[in-house]
Amino acid sequence: MVSINGHPLGRTYCTMLLAKKFVSQADTSISSNASAAFPVAAIAVALWQRFPDFGRFFLAYLHRECPYLVPYYLPQLEGQSQEDYLKTLGYRFADGGVLEKQDQYLKRMSGLARLYAAIIITIPRKDDPTPHPHGPEYGWRWLTNILNRFPQPDICATLIMEFLQTAGADLHAVYGNQFLKVLQVLRGDYMTALNRIDTGGPKARLEGLIGKILAEGRIERPEGIMSVNFW
Repeated sequence: MVSINGHPLGRTYCTMLLAKKFVSQADTSISSNASAAFPVAAIAVALWQRFPDFGRFFLAYLHRECPYLVPYYLPQLEGQSQEDYLKTLGYRFADGGVLEKQDQYLKRMSGLARLYAAIIITIPRKDDPTPHPHGPEYGWRWLTNILNRFPQPDICATLIMEFLQTAGADLHAVYGNQFLKVLQVLRGDYMTALNRIDTGGPKARLEGLIGKILAEGRIERPEGIMSVNFW
C-alpha cells in the first residue's frame, strides 16, 4: 500500500500536484469551453476551504502561469535571454525554440482568467461553515489594482474582458455604483492609455463590452454558472 504519510513531505507533494492539475484545467478545457470554469471552480473552492495549503499552492501555480493575475508586470532581468523572459510571462516554446503564436497565448491566458474569476464568485458549500477563502473582495482588489498600472498590449484587454464577463455581474451586485464608477475610469483614462499602444481585437472587444455595460447599467451573468443549490 502507498500512503502520503510514508514520507514527511508526502502530503505537501500531493497537495501541490493537485493544485497544479486544477490550474492546468484552464488550458486543457476552460480555454475552449468557458462554462467548464464553474464546476472546476466549485470543487477548487471546496478543497480550499478544507485544505488552506491547496489554495496557496493553487494561487502560486496560477500566478506562475500568468503573473498579470497578481497583477505584476515582470521586468526582464539583466542578462536574461528573450526566451527565458517570455517564459516568465507565460509564453511557451515548441521544440527548437519556436515561440507559440500570440492567439494561442491569449487563449490560454483567457482560460486562467476565467478560472480565477469563477473561483471568486463561486458560492461555497452550504454544509461547510468556513467562509469563502477567496471571494469577491479579491476580484475587486485585482480589478482596481490592474487599472492603476500602465496597460500592456493584448494581454491586459484580454484578461479584463474575461474577468468582467465571468465575475462582473457578481461584483456589480456586491459593489453597486462603485463598480460602475470603476468601469467609467476604465473607459476613460485606462482606455485612453491603452489606445496609444494597442489597436488589436482584444482592445476593441473590451471597449465594446464596457460601453454596453455602462449604457445598460447592468451586466449579464455568464452561461453555465452553478446554481445556489448545486451543493
